[in-house]
Amino acid sequence: MKSVHPHKVAEAQSRLFRDALHQRGFILAIFFVSVLSGLVILAQMYSLSILIDAAFLQEWIPNAMQPWILILVAAILVRALLVWIRTWLGMRLAVVLKTEYRKKILRKLHRLGPVRLRQEKTGDLISLQLNGVERLDDFFAQYVPAAIQVATIPVVIFGFVMWVDWPTGLVFLITGPLIPIFMYLIGTKAGDKIHEQWNSLRRMNAHFLDTIQGMDTLKLFGREKYAGRSINNVSRLFRVTTMRVLKIAFLSGMVLELAASVSTAVVAVEVGVRLIEGMMIFQTGMFVLLLAPEFYLPFRTFGAAHHAGMEGAESGAQLFDLLDRKEHSVQANASKKLPSPPFTIELKKVEYSYPLTEEIVLNGVNLQLNPGEIHTLTGASGEGKTTLLHLLSKFIEPDSGSVLVNGRLLENFPPDLWRNQITYVPQFPHLFSKSVAENIKIGDPDAPLFEVAEAARAAHAFDFIQNMPDGFNTMLGENGMNLSGGERQRIALARSFLKQSPILLLDEPAASLNTELEEKIMESLKEFSRGRIIMMVSHRTHSVLASDRLSVIKNGVIVESGEPDRLLPGLKDELIFDPERLQ
Repeated sequence: MKSVHPHKVAEAQSRLFRDALHQRGFILAIFFVSVLSGLVILAQMYSLSILIDAAFLQEWIPNAMQPWILILVAAILVRALLVWIRTWLGMRLAVVLKTEYRKKILRKLHRLGPVRLRQEKTGDLISLQLNGVERLDDFFAQYVPAAIQVATIPVVIFGFVMWVDWPTGLVFLITGPLIPIFMYLIGTKAGDKIHEQWNSLRRMNAHFLDTIQGMDTLKLFGREKYAGRSINNVSRLFRVTTMRVLKIAFLSGMVLELAASVSTAVVAVEVGVRLIEGMMIFQTGMFVLLLAPEFYLPFRTFGAAHHAGMEGAESGAQLFDLLDRKEHSVQANASKKLPSPPFTIELKKVEYSYPLTEEIVLNGVNLQLNPGEIHTLTGASGEGKTTLLHLLSKFIEPDSGSVLVNGRLLENFPPDLWRNQITYVPQFPHLFSKSVAENIKIGDPDAPLFEVAEAARAAHAFDFIQNMPDGFNTMLGENGMNLSGGERQRIALARSFLKQSPILLLDEPAASLNTELEEKIMESLKEFSRGRIIMMVSHRTHSVLASDRLSVIKNGVIVESGEPDRLLPGLKDELIFDPERLQ
């Protein structure tokens, strides 16, 4: 993901705080607990001042002091309980919001689709989903409760002190804001360093994932030591930037502690002078003196949590940068109901060019796809074949022209509703680290096992699956690493057969198959095509000859379309030829 502008970090902090405020139940509970904590602190310090005054200056009367002792003990216990409740509420708030953000990220990635996600580094997305969201934990669990505390407890204490001793209240009023000012000045510098730290973490995660994924290539070319040095360099950069952030955090803590200590000392001096001059009684002086550290404590806590807030804001900026990405909007008059299959799809003068490039990939494509036929698209690499499949899947939208489904504009159909009618099998299908049956059942999660087996037979995958250690219950490695390329393709085809969708889009479905299996797969597709549209990209003569219609794309335009036997002799540069099939 690209680096965000620093000013967006401040915007992200505001958005994160607003999202927290939307959790009204938690916020009101934290606010109530904070106000109650302020009142309990007053009770604790007042009872303590009464007891100290009685012990040193007045006559100690046990019966008279017993209620104050009980109040002091009760206040200490209640205060501890309130701290625990406030901590628990902050943690629960963090859990709820982190869960919601992870859901939003996944929904956003699904809406953006695979084409747009190719512009992102997988390592960056993983870092955001895991480390980035996790960094929000301290923001919601510490920073937000601390902000509520600093807006409540000092106000409660200040109001009471102004009532009993207004000169000390004025000192509180003057010195209290100094701590947030120091915190802001230091925090500005810390924000830049945290931005550097986050960027170095992203680079390290992306680089490590890239190295792991390319391990076989590195070993084949003897570049393991180079990869190790490279990882060491990015790790060292992350360590250096982290230490810079910690230095500023420690400096911030020292300054805030110093400011709070000096402010408390100022209160102690002015109270002491007035006590010596006889301008106030000892019990009142002791009371406000005991309250002074408690008045500044929420500011110090907020200052300590400010570092967590800055880290959370940086992560939030990356998060909102992704969530705010522009999507293809559904038209206001979008239909909630699709026409009934079978479908007929017609493309009229469709043009498309990928973002950030001026090259036109599709340049006025005209094409018609009819139910009950296998329509094969061929052409040289880079001519727009896969782009056309992505357009039919609504992963992208045409820049101009129109796509009609039974005479109605495809752009008026919600993407999710339309994709339910489609099965798309890419050239390199993804298999999950689950059992064979679970991978096939992605096509229909509720399908019984016998239907899964029938779909495997149609894809000519049943025999090799049965020969696996646990048959359909055999666990696959990451992306089916314990299978050959042809076996992965056949499991993906079984998945598509199980779904039984009215539109099937295939990108080089026989690329990893031998000739015998290719012919068998084409026979299955021929039978499956009854009442369905099958659009296939292929460069193999066996697949082309088994098709009902062949279209040739060149420079983003359909230059020829017709029966395969008629067009095949002129396509020696585009197809993988088997000379025997042309005799």
